[in-house]
Amino acid sequence: PAPSEILALMGLRQQEAILARNKHTIEVNLAALECFIKRNRSTFEYSKPKAGSTVFIKVLNEDAYEFSERLVKEAGIMLLPSQVFLDTEKHVNRVRVGVGRKNVPEILDRLDEYLSH
Repeated sequence: PAPSEILALMGLRQQEAILARNKHTIEVNLAALECFIKRNRSTFEYSKPKAGSTVFIKVLNEDAYEFSERLVKEAGIMLLPSQVFLDTEKHVNRVRVGVGRKNVPEILDRLDEYLSH
């Protein structure tokens, strides 16, 4: 078998452990995101996703595209506006937050710090 096939088999043999680890990361990050949203109720609105590791939070009081541009320029944090991904008539003024990475709590802390200035 080719090296890629061997790696694929190794992954399949460990799928339960990999899925459990990823699910745990997502659960921890969703809890951190919920706390962040509660602290920033006047800026964001959020509905917990039914599944997956992508969340679209609503930006209140500012255009999501302009907010995203300002955030990346001033704080080095990139949130992509919903116009890039979704039907904007249905998902108006939202930014994408991925909760599958381990550094989400750190990024939310940086975003909190940025919003408090």
